[in-house]
Amino acid sequence: MTTVRAFLDRLLLLLLSALAAFFALFPLERLGVFGSSFEGQSGYAAVFFGFPILTVIFAVMAVRFTPRPLPMAVRIPGWAILAIAALLILGG
Repeated sequence: MTTVRAFLDRLLLLLLSALAAFFALFPLERLGVFGSSFEGQSGYAAVFFGFPILTVIFAVMAVRFTPRPLPMAVRIPGWAILAIAALLILGG
């Protein structure tokens, strides 16, 4: 049971960091970090280069700085946030 809990904690942190990276891309793309929006290619660079890099950075920081095992006060809202995001994305 401890192994399953540790795996689910890491999975939760990875998915939350991917969600945070997804939302962090919007202001970075508007600032032109991934290229000029005049060229029309900045969105592609943000998705294919910025998203994986930000996800890895956020995931490493989350795994490094969060307590183990995750407290229930973090685990339950984390899964709830992911469920709401999944419903919004899949529900349209």
